Amino acid sequence: FASVRDSMVELLSSNIGEDSNLADEFCAQLSELIGDPSVQVRRRVINSLQKIYDISSSSQTKSTVLKCLLSRMDDEDKSLCDLSMDSLIDILFTSIDVEDQFANHKDISKLAMERINVIIELVSDTKKNNLDQVERFLKEKIIYKGEKTQKLQSKLIKILKLYIESLLVFVTDNVHENIETDRIGKSMALLSTIVKCDFSLINQDQLVMLQPYLLDDDSTGDLLCISILKVFRNALRNNVSLKPSFINGCESSLLSRLTKFNVKELNEAIPCLWALALMSDNTIKVVKAAISTLNLLKPYLLQMKEARFKEDRKLHRLLFLIGNFGKYCDFSKFNDLFRSRVGMGENETVIHLIIRYILSFYKKKSSNGLKRVVVKNLINICSTHPKLFLSDQIL
Repeated sequence: FASVRDSMVELLSSNIGEDSNLADEFCAQLSELIGDPSVQVRRRVINSLQKIYDISSSSQTKSTVLKCLLSRMDDEDKSLCDLSMDSLIDILFTSIDVEDQFANHKDISKLAMERINVIIELVSDTKKNNLDQVERFLKEKIIYKGEKTQKLQSKLIKILKLYIESLLVFVTDNVHENIETDRIGKSMALLSTIVKCDFSLINQDQLVMLQPYLLDDDSTGDLLCISILKVFRNALRNNVSLKPSFINGCESSLLSRLTKFNVKELNEAIPCLWALALMSDNTIKVVKAAISTLNLLKPYLLQMKEARFKEDRKLHRLLFLIGNFGKYCDFSKFNDLFRSRVGMGENETVIHLIIRYILSFYKKKSSNGLKRVVVKNLINICSTHPKLFLSDQIL
């Protein structure tokens, strides 16, 4: 039967010709055979899909092709894995001639944007892990200098930088266009993924271009907000040189929104905030924010002792906030300040103080939801302070 399926794929492929309508029609049928048991059938499907990508003018069809090729990244047959990856590299990278000194930059940027639009179409289905697949492909096949890509490395990096440039032009040109909000969010998500793979790809000037998004006080709870925070979190690891006014503006905005961020956003915002504080050599603002958070938890602790405890969403937010402070910030130099403002044991450190506060809410009368919040934050803190896993408090 494998020979029959192979013949069918060959027939479909040969009938496509240069007809984009047929390419769109046959793509769905061929994509169903990308996981066929036969190596020969899968090989022919991969070759046919690349042909369909070149012929079709439909972003949806092209994104289906990318999805199928990405799905063979772990094909049991190494030659097919290499074939699918070579096809992806050809479609997304080597087909753009960035090294032609006579090429028109606008034309090159247009080609880049066409491919970006297809990738965005691919990752738009948030129920799938397509964005994770794209990230893995970029890390393992593009950023990593393997045997097959080593000679192409310079060109591949140039195209990645071109993608970043094109994405930045799009999002900054449409910063005030409400109709593009959803698309801007998806574009920013793709940008954050590329920067996550290699944070050196984005430069200081490009971060400055993105600052208005970070300073938008109304931006929270959507894809755009979490993505811009991810971009800054990863870019700031590159120790870029930023103006004091830029750093102060970002710090102030993040500090003012700490109680507004959701759990995922806090996980990105706090490391951003701490990195900016280290750059400005002024961590006291972050320290005071952590102290304020602990003091805001005190009324809840009193309620627990007096058996009149009333759990609410604010408590959950405060626990996640102090948990992220404990995970990402080094307050070891500020023991005396915490001792005077919050109260600490004689030999107690700040991180043990934070653990003590969080653990105080893990009681028999605590709801299961609150217990989960406590455990999550304890695990998060211990992931950066592994010795705490063996401390008496945790055990």
